[in-house]
Amino acid sequence: MEKVTGYTPLEILQMSPTEFFKGAEREYILEKIKLVFETGSADAEVLFYAKNGTARPYYFKASRSIYEGKPCLLGTGIDITDRKAAESKLEESYRDIRKLTAHLQHIREEERSHIAREIHDELGQQLTVLKMDISWLNKRLGEDAETAVKKKMKELLDMLDGTVKTVRRISSELRPSMLDDLGLVATMEWQMGEFQKRTGIKTKMRATETDLHLSADNSTGLFRIFQESLTNVARHAGASEVVIILEMEDNFVELSIRDNGVGFEVQQAGNKKTLGILGMRERAHLMGGDYDLHSIPGEGTLVKVRLPAGNNKKNKKS
Repeated sequence: MEKVTGYTPLEILQMSPTEFFKGAEREYILEKIKLVFETGSADAEVLFYAKNGTARPYYFKASRSIYEGKPCLLGTGIDITDRKAAESKLEESYRDIRKLTAHLQHIREEERSHIAREIHDELGQQLTVLKMDISWLNKRLGEDAETAVKKKMKELLDMLDGTVKTVRRISSELRPSMLDDLGLVATMEWQMGEFQKRTGIKTKMRATETDLHLSADNSTGLFRIFQESLTNVARHAGASEVVIILEMEDNFVELSIRDNGVGFEVQQAGNKKTLGILGMRERAHLMGGDYDLHSIPGEGTLVKVRLPAGNNKKNKKS
C-alpha cells in the first residue's frame, strides 16, 4: 500500500478512505460506502490519488462484514490502467472504422449516381434510337412483307420496350434522380407505388412534412433504409399490407415501417437477415440516429428510424 500510495503505514492508519479521492469522486465513494452497509456489497471504478498527486484508475469491490461484533467494510482494489488504455484504443479504432464506413458509403453513393446517369443517359438514349430505327424499318416493310418478318419486327419492338423499362428500373434503383430533384418524401411515395405494382402488397403512407431539412447524405441514407426494409418485406414477411409513417417529433425525423406479415424471432434470425439489420442499424448510427426493429411471430414487424433533423422549419402537409 505504501508503494502504491506514497503514504507511510502510520499515515494510512490515520487517514479516512475517502482521502484517496478528490472532487465529485469523493462524494461518489461516500455513496458507495453507504450502499455497502445498506445492501451488503458495492463496486466502483474511480481515480485513486497517490500522495504526490498522481492518479490511476482503480476498480474497487467492497462487502459488509463483522469485526469484533461491529459492522465493517472489507474491500479490494485493482489497478485497471492497462485495461482503460486498451478500451481507449478500442474506442478510437471503432471511431476510425465508423469514419471509414461513412466515407465508403459516400463513395458508393457517388458511384451509384454516376452509373445511374450513364445507364439513363447513354444506354437509354441508344435504346431509344434503336427502337426508332426498327419502327422506321417496320413501317417500310409494306403489305407484301412476309408475315414471319413482320412478326419478328414486332417481337424486336416488344423486346426493346421491355429492355427500356428494365434500364429505367435499374437506373432508378441505383439512384432515383427524383431524390435530388423532388426530395425524399416524393421519392418514397414513388418507390411505394413501384413496390405495390411489383409485389401486389398494399402500401399506405402518411407524411406530416413535405420538407424534412435533412442533408443530402442523410436523405440518401434514410431512403436506403426505407428501400432495404421494403425489400425485406417482399422477401420474408408474407405480408398483404405495409404502413409507412414519416413525421417530425422534437426536431427529429421519425420513420416507421409496419407490415402485417408472419414476423420472426429477432434473436434467431439467420446470418443473412441479421447482417442486413446490422447494416441498417449502422447506417442510422452513422447519421447520428437510432434504428430499432420489433418483430413477433404471427404479428408482423415494425422498423423505426429516428434521425436528428437540425433546424427545421415546419411545413406540414394539409
